[in-house]
Amino acid sequence: MLSVEGKNNQGAVQLPVQMLRFPGGEWHVRLETPELAATCDAFEIHALLQNADQVMQLLMLTDALRRVAPAARLHLNMPYVPYARQDRVANPGEALSIRVFCDLINAQHYDLVRIQDPHSDVTPALLNRVVVDSPLPALQKIIAETGPVTLVAPDAGARKRVAALAKTLDCSFVCAEKSRDTLSGHLSGTRIPDQLPDQPR
Repeated sequence: MLSVEGKNNQGAVQLPVQMLRFPGGEWHVRLETPELAATCDAFEIHALLQNADQVMQLLMLTDALRRVAPAARLHLNMPYVPYARQDRVANPGEALSIRVFCDLINAQHYDLVRIQDPHSDVTPALLNRVVVDSPLPALQKIIAETGPVTLVAPDAGARKRVAALAKTLDCSFVCAEKSRDTLSGHLSGTRIPDQLPDQPR
C-alpha cells in the first residue's frame, strides 16, 4: 500500500496516484496532479510493502516524483522492511536478500528512510540515512494501561533488541527458539525454553 504527501507553501497536500497493470504484468505509475506536485518542496512516501509488486510501484513512484520536482526533499516512511528476515547467508549459493533490497532503496537516494522494529541490526546497518522509530512510547502506553508485562523475543536474532527494551522498561523477558530447515525455509516449531513469569492480574 502506497500513498504520498507533498508539502508546499500552502501546507500538506495528499497527492493521488494512479497505478495500472499492463497485460504483461508491468506496472504503470502516474501522479494524477503533477502540476500540484511540482509546487512541493518536500514529499513523504508512506509505504507498507507487502509484496514484490509494491516494491516496484515504490521505485516507479519515486521516479515520478523526482521528475516533477527534482529539487524536492524526499522521505520514505517504510515501517516494515521486506526481506529483512534473510539477513545472513545460511547455505552456499544463496543471495543475501536484505542486502539486495537495501541496495535498491539506497539507489533512490532518499533524504531520510524511517523504519520500525527491524528484524535485526543488519537492516539499519545496510540502509543509508535511516531513522529507526522507537517502540518505547507504544510499550510504555500498554504497560501504563495493563500493568507489568513480559516481553518475548521471537528468536535469537531479536534477543539483543528485546533485552534492551526490557531493561529500559524494567520488565522481564524470555527468548523463544525456532527450529528451521535452512534449505527449505520450513519452520518445524517454536518453543520458549523458560517458564513465563507470573503477572499480576
